[in-house]
This record gives sequence, C-alpha cells and structure tokens, in this order.
Amino acid sequence: MLLMITSFTGDKDDLRRGVSSMRSRFAHMGLDTSELNKILHLCSWMDDQLPMLKRRQGLAAALDHGQPAGHMVHLPEPVILTSAQAQANGKALAKEFNENAGGDAKAAARYHQLALLLAAHKDDPDFCSAFYAGLSPAAATGLPSLLAATGTKTGAEDLKIYSHAFGTAVSALSPAKGFDSVKKSYLVEESKGGNEPGWDRAAMLQYGNFPDEFLEECTRANVLDRLAQGKGSTFSGDATAARTLGLPIDSVALNLQALAHSGQASFVALSQMGDPKAPDLEAHMKLLLDYARQDAATQTALGKVFDVASGVRGHDGPDGKWEADRTTHSAYENLFAYETIRLVGNGDVQNFDGWFKQDMGRLAASYAPEMVTGSYTQNGFGDPDSSMGPPQAAAFKDLPGLKPGFYLSASDTYRFLKTFAGDDSWSDPLDTAMGDLQRRTLTAAAVADRKALDAKSGYAQNFTDAAKAFGGFSRLEYDAMAKVRGDTDKSQETFMENEKRALFLGLELAGEPEVKLLEPVNRKLMWRSGMWWGKEFPLADFFKGPEETEELGENQRIIQESARYSIARPLIDAGWKTTPIPPELRDKDGKLLEFEQFAGDKAKLAKFSAWLGDQNLPTGTDTFHGEEEAASGDLTSTQSDLVASEVDGK
Repeated sequence: MLLMITSFTGDKDDLRRGVSSMRSRFAHMGLDTSELNKILHLCSWMDDQLPMLKRRQGLAAALDHGQPAGHMVHLPEPVILTSAQAQANGKALAKEFNENAGGDAKAAARYHQLALLLAAHKDDPDFCSAFYAGLSPAAATGLPSLLAATGTKTGAEDLKIYSHAFGTAVSALSPAKGFDSVKKSYLVEESKGGNEPGWDRAAMLQYGNFPDEFLEECTRANVLDRLAQGKGSTFSGDATAARTLGLPIDSVALNLQALAHSGQASFVALSQMGDPKAPDLEAHMKLLLDYARQDAATQTALGKVFDVASGVRGHDGPDGKWEADRTTHSAYENLFAYETIRLVGNGDVQNFDGWFKQDMGRLAASYAPEMVTGSYTQNGFGDPDSSMGPPQAAAFKDLPGLKPGFYLSASDTYRFLKTFAGDDSWSDPLDTAMGDLQRRTLTAAAVADRKALDAKSGYAQNFTDAAKAFGGFSRLEYDAMAKVRGDTDKSQETFMENEKRALFLGLELAGEPEVKLLEPVNRKLMWRSGMWWGKEFPLADFFKGPEETEELGENQRIIQESARYSIARPLIDAGWKTTPIPPELRDKDGKLLEFEQFAGDKAKLAKFSAWLGDQNLPTGTDTFHGEEEAASGDLTSTQSDLVASEVDGK
C-alpha cells in the first residue's frame, strides 16, 4: 500500500506539472484552456485523498507488524478519525495520565481506566505516538513503576496494553511531534533512577511489537552494554514492582525476554553488547551463561533467546507434543546454533532450570541433520573438531539428502546431549526428529546405492555410512541419558520405568485405526527402540520378579525386530529386490505395514522375521540381504562409547 501511495503522489504531481506546461503552450497558441481546469480539479481531489490513504496505510502497517509474510490485514472501516484528530485524542489521554498523580488505590483504578481507553486505539500509530509524546519524561520511561507504586491489582494486565501501544508508537512511520525524543530516551544508557534504571524500560518492551533495530539498541542501553563492560555483577529492579507486575526482578532476564521476540535482534544485540564496533558473539554468550547461574529467570530467558536466534521453529504434533518444523536455516541462524551447541555443552549447565533444558532439546531437534554429523564425522575421519565447514578429508562426503549448516565433533555432540538428557519431555522433540530423519536419510542412501549399482559404477556404501552415523548418534544419546539419569538410584529407577512404558506403547497402539495419525509418535518409538537395543543396560534389568520373564522375552524380540525393520523398510522403499511381501504384512497399497501395525501380533511378527530370513540369497554387497545385514550391525555400533568415556574421564 505504501508503494501505491508513493506512486499515487508522484502521478498526481506529474499530472499537475503537465497541465501547467500545457496551459502555457495553449495560451501561446491562442487555444481555450478552460478544459484543463477539469484535470486540475482531479489533482485537487487527489490531494484531498492522500491524508486518509496515508492514515489507512499507517493503521494497516501497525496491524501487520510481526505477522508472517502474505498475512492479510483486516482494517476496520470506516476510518473516522483523521491523523490530526487521532493525535489530538492521544495527547488528551496523555494529559489525563499525567494528572493522575495520587499514587494510591484511587490512582490505580484510574490508571486501569486509562489503559482500557488506550486499548481501543492500541494499534493506531497516530494515537499511540501522540499519547507517549504527551507523557511527562518520568512517565514515558518509568510507567511500570508508576503502576506498581499504587499497589494495583490490575497492573500486570494494564502493562500489556501500555506496552503494546508503545510498540505501535515506536513502529510508526510518521509519529506525532515530540515522540522522537521519547524514543531516543530509551536508547541512551541511564545512570540515575531507582534500583536498576534499565528495568522500567525493559518492562515496556515485554508485550509490544518493536522494530529489530530499536530492540537491539534499547536492550543494550538498558543493561547489556554495562554487563559486557563489567560495570556491575547484579542488575536488580525493584522487588515490589517486579512482584506486582509479574515480571523477573533481574534486568538482564527482563531484557533477554524482550529480545526473545526477534531472532535477528537477539543475534545483533548479543554480538554487539558492550561495543558495537567490536562484536564478539562467542565471548558474550559465555558471559551470559555465567551470569545466568545466579537466577532461574535469566536461565529461562536465555534459553528462549538461544532458540529464537537459532531459528528454532515448531508446532504441536498429533499427540499434543512439540515437534520441530523441517526448515532451512539462514546463515546467521546456523552460526548462532553452532555457537550455542558448543558453548552450552561445555558450559556446565546441569543445574540450569528445566525450561532452559527444554529449549536446548528443541534446538537439537531443529538441527537434527547437524547433530548427526557429530557421529558421522568420527567414522573414519578422526573425529575432527567442530567447524562451520566439512572436515578437511579427501574421502569425506555428506550423507545423501543431508545438507548440514555446520559440522560437530562427537565430543561436542555428546556434551550438548547431556544438557537435556535428564528428562523424556526434554528429549522427546529430538527423538521424534531423529526417527523421521533416519527413515528419510536411509531411504535416500539406499536409492543412491541402488542407482550406483544400476549404473555399474560400483558399490557406493552410502547406506552403511548412514546406518553407522545414526547408530553412532543413538549410542551417544543413550550414553548421555545413562550418565545424567544414572547419578542416583531414584532417578535411574524412574528413568528405566519411563523408557519401558515408552518402548511398549506401540503394543497398545497396534491395530488401532488412529495409528496412522500418530506416525511421528511411532517414528519416535522406533528411534528409541533402536537406541535401547543391545546396550550395556539390558532390558532384563528393567523388570523385577520372575512373573515378568515371559513378557520380557516377547518385548525383547519386538525391539530386536523393530531395529531390523528400521533397516529393511528404507531398502524396500528404495526398490531393492526382495521376494514378495507376505499378504498379511501389506497395506491396501501393497506396501509393507508400519512396524507398530503388526508388532503386537505374534503371528505377524514371526512372519516378518521369517520373511527377512528368506532374503539371505543371493549374497553379496549388491543384494538386499547384504545391505540389510551390514547396516544392521552398523546401527548398533558401540564406537561412540569411547567418546563418552573420554569426555567423562572414565
């Protein structure tokens, strides 16, 4: 719409200049110029339309801020107030705010009434910018404390309105007169005031949509520059205000919460804190990790910032649990995620709060291809250090279908896995992502190997390389879980019981019509089955009492066959030749059933095992049996145990 207005303005001016030129020429030739006046009348009409066009554009831009690309904005019509009228009304409301100086319950009620009046115009940049331009300097930057000082019961909800309106004002393309000075007051380091001068300004950033550049500069001016420059060890706001408004008392935590609305702003602010001319992302991330040790709220906010700057995006899956979106990350997101994985893994964060660990698990899920490189690069390439580029080895090649944004060492991968290995809810997203990625990558590798054989270009070994990579990674994850959860008898017992329930959930789902809807859940179970099969803690240790011996044997067989299925299915989907799939193991399209659809049926499970056994002829690396046998061994590799032992100092 802004482009249309710009074009409209230019066309109007061109038309007016053209008429002026033609009038002179007509007069010089003695021609009647009266008809040209009609065109000038049209230009005047266009002049009259521009203010309301600009007004509508400003309102639409405010509503559109923070929305995804292609979002359709609904602008309520009719737009009655002109820009000047809206600004006059905003200024009048500011006057009422300034006059409400009682600081008592009566003042609290009035602040609430004023918030409700502002809420009706919270997306109007003219109204909001005039409102904040009209506030006293103390109110403009200290509004949260003014609310809290009255003992308000509605302060937390009122602040949401005032913050939202402030975001609208800051985002205005043509704000009211005087607002620019308010905006600038948020961007200078404040050295006077209450307990923590940057706390109030950070509170005002919590609920609005702000331009990235403003967020970057404001959070740095509030506290991040001082932290980076060593100008303090704690930055606490007023305890009463924090409690009243439901916000963290720590100013660093509060400013990080504001940054968590924007990945780009987080990246720039953390890089440039202290001195924008000397950016140092790694050093500042280390500094924030160290600072966060003293405060759980800072840990939570830091986890959110790390995720948003790394481009972590997700959705609720069919089972209601969070799943990572399959997405391509930008260069800055890849860099931030790379630094996060390395620094957090080496940062001794086991005592950080669960929200931080949950966010690290989500980051790992969002970067599943990069996490797999931590296992893949150790296989024949000497476990090189983590790097943004591939290992410098002549024989190195990426696995088919994977284009990682960076490459991890096995040791860095293991350290990071331990960050969130303490609870299934933290590792769930990664297990779901890995179950899906393993199937897709093994299938792509099987296709590549088959094509190489069809072209008579030799045995490419993509499939076994992929199996080894995923087998090594699952072992790293298992080792991390065993290390973190095995520290106490109680946690180990809980850990084992949870895993038993998760692994055997597939039995309960077998044959149910909703199984197909829960495909991501089943992929996660398949991944966990593979992770647990053949590990140092046999499943027999998970059960107590002889009455469960028979059940244990059945479940062990199911898990063993699920590991074989994980290898066989991609080969079948890639077109490797087998004998016909038994009818009872085929779906309506003739494809092999998902494992969970027959795992609970002893007869079908036996049929599957026997059918796989029938593929033992012919032999050789160019056969289904050769690929399946070699890759099955690689999928249960214990090579990663050496990495875990070395990192843990065993």
